[in-house]
Amino acid sequence: MKIKFADTVHKEFFLAMKEKVRKWDSYHQSLFYILGLSADCRNHIKDLFCFEGEEYGIRFETAFDHGWHTSGSLTLTRMGFNLWNGYKDEGTSPDDLFDNEYERFLFEGIKLRYPDYVKDERYCVMDDAGSIVQENIPGLLIANSYVKLFEKENGGKYSVELQPEIVMEI
Repeated sequence: MKIKFADTVHKEFFLAMKEKVRKWDSYHQSLFYILGLSADCRNHIKDLFCFEGEEYGIRFETAFDHGWHTSGSLTLTRMGFNLWNGYKDEGTSPDDLFDNEYERFLFEGIKLRYPDYVKDERYCVMDDAGSIVQENIPGLLIANSYVKLFEKENGGKYSVELQPEIVMEI
């Protein structure tokens, strides 16, 4: 998966967080990607996340109580926390979260959190005549299962191909 960063500082922060956390899973990746978009969040990361002890994790109770926050850093904190644990408040509607300068990068954070749901590659199963018999399959493993099923039920030879894009100019 390719992820776009806002700038070099954003990327360096993201990579530095990998070394500080206990586990580098989709929760951590999406959180630190989102928080890393803002210099304010980067500079005050310990106000937002506890890296040690029993308190390890997001600082939900106090994260929004700091005077350094801007409207942008508050939006990113809400989005990062939402991706971490489903956090919601009066400022987590799509209008609130996506109406800002970071909007194009928020989708990158969603991709990190839910990689299985946003894979760009879809597959199709084709019969030996080259006709598509099953399309829009979200993963090679599932597509190969369809091949086995079709060969068992129908006989013949089936193959998996990348799904051709179905696009239209509007």
